[in-house]
Amino acid sequence: MRAFLPLLMMLLLVGFRSPAIGAPAADLSKVGLRLAVYSPPEGPVRMVLRVENLGGTVAMIPQPSAQGYDFAVCRGTTEVWRWSADKFFIEQLQELSLQPGETRVFAEEWNRLDRAGRPVQPGHYTVNAWVPVLDRDSLKAEPRSMVLQAPPSPPAKESP
Repeated sequence: MRAFLPLLMMLLLVGFRSPAIGAPAADLSKVGLRLAVYSPPEGPVRMVLRVENLGGTVAMIPQPSAQGYDFAVCRGTTEVWRWSADKFFIEQLQELSLQPGETRVFAEEWNRLDRAGRPVQPGHYTVNAWVPVLDRDSLKAEPRSMVLQAPPSPPAKESP
């Protein structure tokens, strides 16, 4: 029975593999990514990633896990925040399927806190967004720059 168990495990693993494994590399040249960043003077920064199939056939994007996308905010070369940093994802092969002309939208908000939970300083920041792809570089949107202003000062209290 012990000799049979490894064989059974191997058969189960092979039987539940994603069709992306062992298949020819997907042509992702017709998949477009667009990133929009909305940074109001106060409150959270909103990031919207649009993934669109610009081609005439179905686009199949093989992914290494259930994490379909990610966002990061950098100041210079230092990453100050990443959307996925405090999340866990099922390590199971996935495929993001897009019909011709179809767009998927992924949106998140950043509360202007760094990884340690401290408010970030005013200044220039860059927002990055990408879609992880199995066995190759991620599909990346063009980074967007933003300037965070200092929060407005509260109004002065009047003296009686």
